[in-house]
This record gives sequence, C-alpha cells and structure tokens, in this order.
Amino acid sequence: NRVIAEIVNLGNPLNTEELEGSPIITTDESMIIFTYAGKNSMGGRLNEELKPDKDGHFREDIMMSFKETDTTYGPPIPIESVNTLGNDAAIAISPDGMVLFTFASNNDDGDIYVSHLSGFEWTKPVKLNKNSNSEAWEGSCSISADGRHLYFSSERPGGMGGKDIYVSELENGDWGPAKNLGPKINTKYNDDAPFIHPDGITLFFSSQGHTSIGGYDI
Repeated sequence: NRVIAEIVNLGNPLNTEELEGSPIITTDESMIIFTYAGKNSMGGRLNEELKPDKDGHFREDIMMSFKETDTTYGPPIPIESVNTLGNDAAIAISPDGMVLFTFASNNDDGDIYVSHLSGFEWTKPVKLNKNSNSEAWEGSCSISADGRHLYFSSERPGGMGGKDIYVSELENGDWGPAKNLGPKINTKYNDDAPFIHPDGITLFFSSQGHTSIGGYDI
C-alpha cells in the first residue's frame, strides 16, 4: 500500500545549485550529515591523479549542519578531519550520533570507514576490517541501535548477483565474518542501501529485483 507523504525541499543553506545527496541524520534530528560536490570541494577541480586541473572534476566531500529551528538547519561546514582529495561520502551514523560511517575511494572501488566523535571533533576515519571490506566495492551500511550488527552492501564474489546485502556481528570489539542475508533479501540484481530500523527487526533497502516497477525501488 502506498504511503501518502509530503516531500519538501530543505532549501538554503543546505541545498545549492551543486550536488547534495545521501543525507543521514541523528535520532534527535539535531545534526544532519550529507555528501557534497562543488566549488567548495577540497582541492577544487582535480584530474584522475587528484592534481589541480581547471578541466578536472570536483570530488565528493562530507558536510555537517546543525538544526537551528524546528524546520531549518544552519550553514553546512566540511568535516575536515574526514575529507580527503578523493571521493568521501557519508553513509551511516549510529543512533547516538557518536559513530560515523563513510565511503572513501581514491580511484579504486572504494571501502567503508568509521570515524568517532571525540568532544567536538571527528577522528580520522579507519578502514573496517577484511570481514567487512574486500577487494570489491563496499559502499553503504547501517548499524543496529544496540551497535552489535552492521548491515552493508558488497559486490564481493560468491553472492547472488550484483550487489548483495550482508551482516556482520560485533565479536571481541571488531566485526566478525560477513553473512549473506540470502534469497529473501538478495536477488540476482543489485540490492543496496540497507537501513536497519531501531526496532532491530525491520530492514529497509533498495533493490532492482523483487518485482521492481523500474530501476531501484525501496
């Protein structure tokens, strides 16, 4: 059944004529973090070697904004400790707003990293272990409310086709072996962008399978 919802553009200062996407938000809605590419990107226009080039492209950076009123957010600021000259994207945040998961790619397939909020600063992102990252693409994830399960999408070999969704359980302070969620979730097409609801039993994701009405469906 369709859900009737009003979609409202957040407007300035979050949105501009440039690229803003992949928003993630803390549970109390006090902070929004998103991915940006444009004239304010670190390094400006860069070529494939990540060198300044007036004919190059702006790379993706991660921006942060704090809520000012019930309906508006303040000017976005770059998270300098997280951003690099390559493509950096915000992909998930823990419910308490203390753990940020990012995607980083420097002309490679890209991996998932994690950063922690220490005081008012985010720590330098650290790549997740080989249970979560592989030589293939990993680029979206979601952590459970209790912090024990990490759901993520990967193009690693051995899946059901294209991108599949996996889960890792926290073991002795690090993420354990990844388990494919199987045919009830994954299809021979791409299955991506998992979001585990705080109730721990409801999973939202995007898929090109499951009788999609066109492209990716939720």
